[in-house]
Amino acid sequence: MDYKKTLNLPKTDFPMKGNLPDKEPRILEQWEREDLYSRIREMRKGAPKYILHDGPPYANGNIHIGHALNKTLKDIVVKYKTMQGFDSPYVPGWDCHGMPIEHQLFKEMKKTKHDMDQVKFRKLAHEFAMKFVSIQREEFKRLAIFGEWANPYLTLDPAYEKEVVKAFNKLAKDGFIYRGLKPINWCARCETALAEAEVEYENHISPSIYVKFALKPLAPHPCGAGSAFLVWTTTPWTLISNVAIAVHPDLNYIIFKMDGGEELILAEDLLETLRKKIKLRGKVIKKIKGKELEGRVTRHPFLGRDSKVVLADYVSNQDGTGCVHIAPGHGQEDYEVGLKYNLPVIMPVDDKGRF
Repeated sequence: MDYKKTLNLPKTDFPMKGNLPDKEPRILEQWEREDLYSRIREMRKGAPKYILHDGPPYANGNIHIGHALNKTLKDIVVKYKTMQGFDSPYVPGWDCHGMPIEHQLFKEMKKTKHDMDQVKFRKLAHEFAMKFVSIQREEFKRLAIFGEWANPYLTLDPAYEKEVVKAFNKLAKDGFIYRGLKPINWCARCETALAEAEVEYENHISPSIYVKFALKPLAPHPCGAGSAFLVWTTTPWTLISNVAIAVHPDLNYIIFKMDGGEELILAEDLLETLRKKIKLRGKVIKKIKGKELEGRVTRHPFLGRDSKVVLADYVSNQDGTGCVHIAPGHGQEDYEVGLKYNLPVIMPVDDKGRF
């Protein structure tokens, strides 16, 4: 028996299926035809402002799920604030400069920057960026993101670049701009600086070594002239740039006399660990506070130049020897110690990553 006719079901013109692939484009077309975004702006004219400053995506390819999540979350905030009564315009923008665009263009052309005329390449990069501004704009609009899509800000716009130069000029006049050196992330393939967000890390096991920096004979001092600082480093390739040895001012250090007569300076807390690791045999003949070692001068183990003993709070007694090799050209912490003690910055690696 068919019971269908006996059921008292509601009747409605509201569709039972979303059918979004068909409906969404038609809804978006209607919104654009009615200029809904501008009408909202007109209705909110004079209301308190709520501005969401949007960090721009690179104009270097189609959008991906990260773009979709980013823009959707921001669109929710803007629309929510609008519903609360704020005048909350959204001005989208694109970052049209830098390596992400250049890198994509080089990949497409299968060339490097050494194969290209710079002026010609800039023109090609401009065209490439504008192409993906147009593509991404339509993709964002397809996500129903409200915004001033006809009037975005572009970092390649001369008016925008002018404002950057004006801001830089003010910083220079106010004394905030100076020429100097600074350790940075560097891409040897692209021969350019990298932002922290552009660096991808992978696990890598590097060789570590123990190195002795012998004290130079000076005036009387708690450390004997025949002693040597025992340094442990996981970056032996940076030893060529060494200019100092760092110790912690508040740690206790010892002079450890080996059975063969050699004297090593190391952190007292690490002695037992080092006895097991590198089979140190001998006895402690003197204890010294780290701050007493400041100012001593050692000899580089294979280059014959001087390496000063300096103080640094980041030196640890958890691993190593308590004596850290300092190369200001190879790391931010070392660089800051170098600034404090006016140490030279040695960088033997060229732009291609070659010594």
